[in-house]
Amino acid sequence: MKVIGFHGTTEQGRLDIERDGIRTTSRLNRRPKWLGMGFYLFQDGPEAAKLWASEAGRRRSQRPAVLKATIDLRDCVDLTDIGYWKLFKDNQHNFGTPDRNQLGPEALFRDLSEEEKRELYANYEDDHYITAFAALLEKEGHTVRSIRAAFIEGSPIHTRSWLFDRSHVAICVRSEDVIEQAEWI
Repeated sequence: MKVIGFHGTTEQGRLDIERDGIRTTSRLNRRPKWLGMGFYLFQDGPEAAKLWASEAGRRRSQRPAVLKATIDLRDCVDLTDIGYWKLFKDNQHNFGTPDRNQLGPEALFRDLSEEEKRELYANYEDDHYITAFAALLEKEGHTVRSIRAAFIEGSPIHTRSWLFDRSHVAICVRSEDVIEQAEWI
């Protein structure tokens, strides 16, 4: 299966990608990610990528840039389907303990300190567990070229809603060879 993904970045990020290509393994300035190390795209989410790029550009005083790409989901750990969750839960006790705790979804519903705001999407535990899970799969002979999952983000559309206005499906590309037909939009 192939899907369209959008990567939001800054003008410097665009220049880096144009110079070096898409890099999935760089550990420079690495913060914990939702789905481990890789190159992140919003599936079918050009507006989400534009918003992400605009926010990053504002923080760095740079113009936003958005890359559109076709992603081949062969060898994808697809966490939008329930197939992998039993294996994950059955093996979670083997994944060790994360170095740091992270803020959970309940933080979206309360006032946060400035420090908590900076840490809101630093997903230390998720990064730890997903990285360990991918390593387990690879140890068992499975190739993991990408990981896909759905994320609740933003604000609920009404007080009892499970629908959030910035929710999205993210794809973490771990192998550059699954990205096809990339172009700046």
